[in-house]
Amino acid sequence: MNDLTLLIFTCEKFSDLWDPHVKLLEENWPDRGMDSYLVTDAPHDTWYDGVSVLAAGPDASFTARVRCACETVRTKYVFVTLDDYFLLRPVDSGRIRQLVSIMEEERLDYLRLYDRPKRASAAPLASDPTLRHIVNDTRYSVNLYAGIWRREFLLRTAVGERNPWSYEASLSRAATALKANCAVDEARDFVTLDVVRKGKILNRANRYLKKHDLYHGDRPVQSRWYEFALAVRTFGVRHMPRPAVELARRFMMKRGRHYYSQEQFEYPIPEQTESKE
Repeated sequence: MNDLTLLIFTCEKFSDLWDPHVKLLEENWPDRGMDSYLVTDAPHDTWYDGVSVLAAGPDASFTARVRCACETVRTKYVFVTLDDYFLLRPVDSGRIRQLVSIMEEERLDYLRLYDRPKRASAAPLASDPTLRHIVNDTRYSVNLYAGIWRREFLLRTAVGERNPWSYEASLSRAATALKANCAVDEARDFVTLDVVRKGKILNRANRYLKKHDLYHGDRPVQSRWYEFALAVRTFGVRHMPRPAVELARRFMMKRGRHYYSQEQFEYPIPEQTESKE
């Protein structure tokens, strides 16, 4: 794919995930035919056949790594994923090429390959009914699950020095400010396993990794109580009426809980340097 680059964002603290991530990538998408990078902070001497390591510099913030990657690669589009999203099923390279063609035809800036949040999905695209327009100003409408980005748009969102949670929470506002044309692929063309939360391996992922003998590091396993509480919160956010969700958030904030999505972001939007023509 001459106009697409794969970017796997990571950092030195998560380098124990690189081997299993790359192994599953090569098993499930061996014919991707594009330059592929692990985008990290500190220089690293790890080498993989088919995946290069791109270091932004020691202690580089997440947004600094995004800027480094976007300024290094030259393709018009980039396929973005994270180190702890392990690819579970074979990927159809022909379908990915088709999606890039649709992005070009529809002048899309961003195509999310994960169907959440559902509340951000709008009308189907005329060119493909499995794709829907995205309502930009919905919280987390644009996020860091796997997706295809117009490289210039991704670069323009990476302002300031932010960690991945703060950056992700800012993306819907960036998309709104930039008047980005965004869509979601509801066909699940890139299926991943969520491996880590709060620095610990999730129990479902731990079972999968053990079954397939994929992980040989010493990262601890997350508690079942944490995962139960997370599932309850997720269910509530997805199914409660929006006013009730906001009321619950305000209550938790008064008790000291921090929500990155409640932060105020001011976007000094840089000049656009790449034409969509």
